[in-house]
Amino acid sequence: MAGGATRGWARRVAGVAVGVALVPTLAGCTGTNASAWVGSTDPAMPVMAVNADSITYYSYNQVLGLLGPDFRMKVDARVNARADEHLASAATYDEIDPVVVIVALGTNDLVQGQPVTDLRSDQLQILDNYGPTVGCVVYMTVFGDKHPYAVDSPEVDAYNAAVRALDGSTELGVTVQVADWEQAVYDAGPDTVIADDVHPNDAGKVIFADLLRAAVDECPAVPQPGDTPSV
Repeated sequence: MAGGATRGWARRVAGVAVGVALVPTLAGCTGTNASAWVGSTDPAMPVMAVNADSITYYSYNQVLGLLGPDFRMKVDARVNARADEHLASAATYDEIDPVVVIVALGTNDLVQGQPVTDLRSDQLQILDNYGPTVGCVVYMTVFGDKHPYAVDSPEVDAYNAAVRALDGSTELGVTVQVADWEQAVYDAGPDTVIADDVHPNDAGKVIFADLLRAAVDECPAVPQPGDTPSV
């Protein structure tokens, strides 16, 4: 963990319940309540910050169900959001000292014609805005083969290749893990997990949440499912 102490984690004793606070997603809303704490209500749990777009927004309950028990979370998931539109909230979230950051952004940037260099620059700025407590960042690849502005896009291919190359490495002293959404969609079959041109259906939401959890589980010094802080 860059700039912070490494936590020790021990398996939670069976039967101990952990409170999880949820903020429901409502039809017609454009994003989650980014100012609210969600996830674990245990102040001893590590902090996770999430900057994301509508894929996470529509998968919110599934994501919270898998990550909420083990993290105190701030989630900013917005419809049509690009990475540059998250820079301000990342600067604000610096005050909460996150240990893990999920940057599930990129689809809208590429669909709206942002070059890969700008997208990656904005993602790095988001990470830098969080300050020295972050030990791990999770990036997401983009699935675009059902979207009219992203199908067979060399920019999508270039971005996904760049992100995959970072898996297990470090940026700004922070360990990088990759949630390979594109590959997961291909593995499951796009027509079985994508509801429209880009958003997951109910089956896809489960796969997406599992993918994020698996990437987070590869982060160093963060809790595994069912773990609790050890003294």
